[in-house]
Amino acid sequence: DWPMVIKYPKKLPAGEITVFSIGEWEEMRAGTDICLIAYGRMVSIALETANALQENGVSAGVANARFLKPIDETMLSRILNSYPLIYTLEDTVLAGSLGEEIATRSEGKTKVVVKCVPDRFIPSGTISQQLDFCGLDRDTIVKEILQDTGKGKSDAES
Repeated sequence: DWPMVIKYPKKLPAGEITVFSIGEWEEMRAGTDICLIAYGRMVSIALETANALQENGVSAGVANARFLKPIDETMLSRILNSYPLIYTLEDTVLAGSLGEEIATRSEGKTKVVVKCVPDRFIPSGTISQQLDFCGLDRDTIVKEILQDTGKGKSDAES
């Protein structure tokens, strides 16, 4: 009874395909230091990032926000109350993004970093090249999180 947008991916998302309810997010990995919230193609990058962070002593949870509207209020509340740091990873612009909404809802109680496409010209290239250009690749995200948490050391420092 409301408008709905369905994005059809060019490939299947990470993880097993399971039955779920509308508005229900999926906790793909538990952690304690940071939660990475992503959807669509960014979920696989979030999982890769979490694995790399683990190697550097950072415990990262990953939530698949497979529904943007309605937001999974229960899981979002649990994330906001359980993690000192949240990164949202989105291949979209900031205005109207999920990250913007989560940052507003955190009311400054939890640090929220919104990683998204900058509001400027993005040159043509493969999806991977464009994500790299926007700083939405695993290595760039890992480096930023290690700086944010003060844990581990990035490849640039080795």
